[in-house]
Order: sequence, then structure tokens, then C-alpha cells
Amino acid sequence: MTDGENNKYSDKEIEKILKRASDLQREEMRRAGGVGEVSLNELESIGKEVGIDPELIRTAALEVETETRAKLATRFLGEAPRYARSFSIHRQLSLKDC
Repeated sequence: MTDGENNKYSDKEIEKILKRASDLQREEMRRAGGVGEVSLNELESIGKEVGIDPELIRTAALEVETETRAKLATRFLGEAPRYARSFSIHRQLSLKDC
């Protein structure tokens, strides 16, 4: 174990450490048969402990929920709509036309 008081971590290292810790906990919960869900209030509390504004947690949660709903709607309704426009040119094109 490292001495927690003397170590300093960069933003990139913090991100890696927290992601890895989260992955480890998820694996542990899966082995124990746990669900691994937290409420928005719990997320805000966790964020507060590491210095993240609760409003930013709510914004991020809303973005994730919106993205998830959009994916579900696409899966349910089929492929996302695509729009294309085409037209015919009744002459041969030269390099100048491109």
C-alpha cells in the first residue's frame, strides 16, 4: 500500500483510479449477487465528497438518461432515421466540375 498523504495524482490518474475502483466494486457485487444501483441523491453525495458540484451530477445523470432512452427508442422502433438527397446530372462531368 502507498502512503496516502504524500502521493499526488494527476487528473488522468484520478480518472483511471476511480474507474478501476468502480470496476472492482462492480465485479465484487456481481459475485455477491448484488444489483449495483444507487439513487441520484447517493450520486450527488458521492460527487460532493470528491468536490463535484451536485448540479453537475444532475446534469450528467440527465444526459445519460436521455441517451439511454434514445437508444431504447431506436432499438424498439428500428434504425435511426437517415436522410439523403440525390439528383441526376444529364451530362458527363469533368475534373473542373468537382
